[in-house]
Amino acid sequence: MQYHYLGSAGVPVSRLCMGAMTFGREADKATSAALYGRCRDAGINCFDCANGYAGGESERILGELIEGHRVGGSSGQKRGSRLARRLARCAISRYRA
Repeated sequence: MQYHYLGSAGVPVSRLCMGAMTFGREADKATSAALYGRCRDAGINCFDCANGYAGGESERILGELIEGHRVGGSSGQKRGSRLARRLARCAISRYRA
């Protein structure tokens, strides 16, 4: 797997990113875990997610899956939706905490 380094933080991020849109919708928890495992085995450490996917279930499942693999991994979040903007005003961002 090829990696890019995230800004001055130097966090390695895989050039391929797995979209977790189906987690909790088309893919149940077991299937989501299998997909996640295959990605990790291939060296993918970047996962795209959003609070609107499967009514938030996608984020919950992905959060449980990445819990033990946070070092060297990343998770992308959507911030452009009305809900995301409303949540950002509630100081969910680490930059606003």
